Amino acid sequence: MRTHLGLLLLVVLSVPESAAARSKPIVVYYENEQISRVERDTNLDGRPDQWEHYAGGKQPVRIEKDEDFNGQVDLWQFFDAGQLIRQEQDINGDGKIDLWIELDERGQPTREKRDTNGDGLSDWLLIYKNGEKQRLEKDPDGNGVPNEIARFSAGKVVELIIDNNEDGKPETRATFLPDGKKELEEQDSNGDGNFDLRLYYERGVKVRVETDSNHNGRTDRITFFRKEKIEREEIDADHDGRFETVVYFKRGLQTRQERDQDGDGSAELSVYYDENGARTHEDLDSDGDGAIDTRRTYEADLLVRETRDMDEDGHPETTEIFEAGVIVLREVDNNKDHTVDVWVHFEKGVRVRQEEDRDFDGRVDAEYDFREDELVEQREDTTGDGRLDLHIRLRDSKPIRREQDRNADGRPDFVELLQKGVVIRQEIDEDYDGRVDLWSFFANGKLEKQEQDSTGDGRANLWIQLDPRSGERIRVLEDSNADGRVDSWKKFEGGVCTLQEIDTDFDGEPDRFVELAGGAPSRTREDRNQDGQVDYRAEHTEDGSLLRDWTDEDFDGVFEISVHYEAGKRVQVELDPDGDGKPQGRIFYDPESGLRTREERDEDEDGRPETVTFFREGQMSRQERDSDGDGHIDQWIRFDAQGKPGNEEVDTNRDGKPDVTKLYRAGVQIEQREDRNYDDKDDHIVEYVSGVPTRTKTDTNFDGSFDTTVWLSQDVPTRQETDTDHDGHVDTISMFEKGQLVRQEADSDGDARFETTSYFAGGSLIRIERDMNGDQQVDQISYFEGGQDEATRVERDTDFDGRFDASVTLSKGVQVAQELDTDGDGRPDQWLKLGPGGRITEKREDRDRDGKPDVTVRFDAEGRPSEQVEDTDEDGTPNRITRFVNGVPHEVDEDTDGDGCLDHRQVFDPTGVLKQDILDTDGNCKYDTWTYFEGGQIVRRELDTNKNAFIDVWEYFEDGRKVTQAEARGRCTKPNIVFHFAADGERITRQEEDRNCNQRPDRLTRFDEAGQPTFRCTPREILQYEAGVATLSLEDTTGDGYADRRLLFQGGAPLRDEADTNGDRLPDVWITYVRGKVTTQDEDTDFDGQIDQRFDLATEEPQPVNGAAKPPSLAAFERIRCQGFSDFWRR
Repeated sequence: MRTHLGLLLLVVLSVPESAAARSKPIVVYYENEQISRVERDTNLDGRPDQWEHYAGGKQPVRIEKDEDFNGQVDLWQFFDAGQLIRQEQDINGDGKIDLWIELDERGQPTREKRDTNGDGLSDWLLIYKNGEKQRLEKDPDGNGVPNEIARFSAGKVVELIIDNNEDGKPETRATFLPDGKKELEEQDSNGDGNFDLRLYYERGVKVRVETDSNHNGRTDRITFFRKEKIEREEIDADHDGRFETVVYFKRGLQTRQERDQDGDGSAELSVYYDENGARTHEDLDSDGDGAIDTRRTYEADLLVRETRDMDEDGHPETTEIFEAGVIVLREVDNNKDHTVDVWVHFEKGVRVRQEEDRDFDGRVDAEYDFREDELVEQREDTTGDGRLDLHIRLRDSKPIRREQDRNADGRPDFVELLQKGVVIRQEIDEDYDGRVDLWSFFANGKLEKQEQDSTGDGRANLWIQLDPRSGERIRVLEDSNADGRVDSWKKFEGGVCTLQEIDTDFDGEPDRFVELAGGAPSRTREDRNQDGQVDYRAEHTEDGSLLRDWTDEDFDGVFEISVHYEAGKRVQVELDPDGDGKPQGRIFYDPESGLRTREERDEDEDGRPETVTFFREGQMSRQERDSDGDGHIDQWIRFDAQGKPGNEEVDTNRDGKPDVTKLYRAGVQIEQREDRNYDDKDDHIVEYVSGVPTRTKTDTNFDGSFDTTVWLSQDVPTRQETDTDHDGHVDTISMFEKGQLVRQEADSDGDARFETTSYFAGGSLIRIERDMNGDQQVDQISYFEGGQDEATRVERDTDFDGRFDASVTLSKGVQVAQELDTDGDGRPDQWLKLGPGGRITEKREDRDRDGKPDVTVRFDAEGRPSEQVEDTDEDGTPNRITRFVNGVPHEVDEDTDGDGCLDHRQVFDPTGVLKQDILDTDGNCKYDTWTYFEGGQIVRRELDTNKNAFIDVWEYFEDGRKVTQAEARGRCTKPNIVFHFAADGERITRQEEDRNCNQRPDRLTRFDEAGQPTFRCTPREILQYEAGVATLSLEDTTGDGYADRRLLFQGGAPLRDEADTNGDRLPDVWITYVRGKVTTQDEDTDFDGQIDQRFDLATEEPQPVNGAAKPPSLAAFERIRCQGFSDFWRR
């Protein structure tokens, strides 16, 4: 095995004498006894593999060789006067020559040609000068025009030119430094003959790329690299010669991009990226004032939010929300009060709805609907009451229908229909009953006709015809009773009514006729019973006022009522209801003032009026009544100067004496006194204010003392005081609201102190307050609900210190909850929920005495704690949760750093001993460390060190010390490396690896007490160390289970490399090292245990082998076995 071949194929080596002795050349003579050909078997396999051809001389003119010993010639060497001048070779063994080399008189190559694609034609040409490479040309298509040209200097490529389309304009040109490392690469991407991409290198590493993307001859993009990874990029996007955009990278991924479009030194756009190169947000200065006014936020490199703060006050006026990169919502603050007043909704990026708060009161007062971005409907709040009362529908951007809800009942009461923006009809609900009652019709935009529904039945009952030119009425028809037929006809001339016919009985025929002159009535005739006879008639003066009218009320042909008028005012009315000619009533009026002076009623027509009322200046002054018709007056009323009652006396028992007296002031009753037992003593008094009773006093037992007083408001009681035991002292006070009892105070023990106060609502008892110890302070409050007579909650001051310290909640008389103030600070600090039998089911405590519970304990059916929740910082999120089983802690969750995440969990066994401990060590709200205990000692720990929700480290313990650690590294999801530890739990003694992620260990490393490796093995390699320094390496390169290469070290440096090339388990190649560098290579080519060839590897020259050289070692190669793996892999 040789390590350095160089150009050995170009050098003819003399065959060692010992090898020649073993070969059996065949000599062929010409007729003149000269050699013509020599055949040799160089590898002693019994077959010739070298043929030397002669032409009448001692020097061969051609040598043919079978280099790979397959029976076919693959190398031809041509000589002139013993000098090699040309060499041809079949490199790939297809039987065709694919390498041609020409040499000069010094044996140095001058030209080298190759057939790289196997078509038999040369497509690769290398030219030499003085043995050194000068130029390489590659012609893949074999048309004679090179596509790639490389120039050399001192054996290294200094320039490379590529012209793939053979147009004479290279697409790529690269230059190299003397050490062979690339210095510059230029590319022409569009084939115009000009390089538009330049790559600059330092020490062979790319450091900068310059690009001319628009092919104008000027660089518009510069990319800077560091350690082969992009670090920064400068871009001139508008090709003005100034780089306005800078992109920053980290580990090859974008982290930030800045754009200064106007070149003022301040970036108008800054783009930020996460560790995966995806955009997170963008900051924009859209107005170029140097301050950021727009921010775009991205998730998974998709735009999710954009805000614009154009006045730069820190509060955005516009916010846009995106889903999957498409806008779904825009919010705008038009008045800059930091509150959104415009909302625009989008679907698939197209505006579909817009909402506006125009008066900035926090309520939407305008909505717009769009279809394909065209306005189709508009809703407005025109009254500012928060309701969208005006709806407008549009077509082709012109309104076609307007609807308005003017009374805010949620229904439109004004509808306007339009054609091409011109009104054609209006429908109005004037009484807001949900039905149209006025229809207006237009012609060419002018009102022509109206129909009105004044009854609200949904049908028109008033029809108005107008003159479209003057707008004056021509005719008005009316259906006043909503029977669907017209019952009033009005005729107009010049806009003035001249005749009105009215169908008062709605039989379809008019029965009242009013003739008008100058718009005023002049005569009226009416047939009120449809018998064809007039039973009402009236005459009017010229101004239309009544002069006299007659009415036949019973339609017997006699007019029973006759009214006389003077100047349109009544002066006398005569009433003869039965038509017997005897008026039963007369009313007299002052002809001057028109005021009544006297009214008489004689209902029995006996000539004696039962009631006579006298008037003074139109006001009643006195009235006398015989209410029972016995001929005796039993009611007397006197009126004051204003005609208002001043005094009224009534005789209710017909004894001729009044027993009820009513007193009035200014016509308003102020008092009423009653003698209910007719003993001439008042036993019930009602006091009035403004005619409304305000207080009553009653002597319920007629003992001469009033024992019940009731105060009233609007005729309903507000307060009542009662002396229930008639001892002269009030012992019950009742308070009312709207006539219903709301509070009642009681002195139940007669000590003149009201110790009990009851409160009512809706007539039902809701609360009772008691002073249990007579200290004038309430120390017990009972609450009632739903009209029940059993309390639902009771509050107590148990220590009578003036502060309630206990609150009990009851259900059907049974306690269900308690609140306690255990420290007497006036605030509850303990809350209990109770179950059947008064058992506590939940207890909440305020341990830090701030008035808010911070600990909650829940109990099971046996009264044992089942769960305890602690919120020590009272932020609404638990800091610790303890769960119990049979009263013993089973599981504890904690938020140790107060960030709102439970980051520590402990699990206990039934005896309360820790069994499992789980941690979130990095505060990302995900557990990443699991520790397991047995008998109080740690036995195993599992870790997610990559924070990817998969366990990748397993630690195992015995007696509290670590004995094993397993890890899942790289692409493996299960353990692929295992460490075993010494008794101290820290020092690694053995390392086992599964490098193929198949759960089968394939590498074992042992370590000494100093932590240095002593042994390492794999299925195909064994390494031995001393003090951490390699001493021996055995390798199985063929995979047959036996070592075939042995490398010995001394002081950590290679000493000798031994190899078995023929598989006989013995070395046949030896490479010797001196101070870590190769010096010689010895070979046993015939495998007889003796060195046959030797090479100086420093000069790559063969060295003579003196006699039968003995190799440095013939130790046999042993089987490679990697054993001793632990039982861990069987888990």
